[in-house]
Amino acid sequence: MPARLRRHTAALVLVGVAVVAAVVCAVAARGAGPMNPVSWWIRDTDEHVVATKSQFDSWLLASHVAEVAAVVAIVAVLAAVVTAVVSSRRRRTRV
Repeated sequence: MPARLRRHTAALVLVGVAVVAAVVCAVAARGAGPMNPVSWWIRDTDEHVVATKSQFDSWLLASHVAEVAAVVAIVAVLAAVVTAVVSSRRRRTRV
C-alpha cells in the first residue's frame, strides 16, 4: 500500500462508515412511511393516516433508526475531515 493511502486509511474508513450510514438512513426513512418528516417531498401524503399498532411501531422504529444513522453519518464525515487534515499537517511538519 502506498504511503499516502496508508496515512489516510483512517479517513477512508470513516468515509466508508459515512456512506453506509447514509444508505441506512435513506432506507429507514423510506420505511418510516407517513412518520417520515420529509415524506411529503417523496410522495403525496394525507394529513390523516389510519394504521395498526404494529404498523405505527415499525414506522416509529424506522424513523428512529433513520435519525441515528443520520447522526452517525454526519459525525463520521466530520471525523474523516479532521483526520485527513491532521494527517496532512503531520506530513508537512515531518518533511
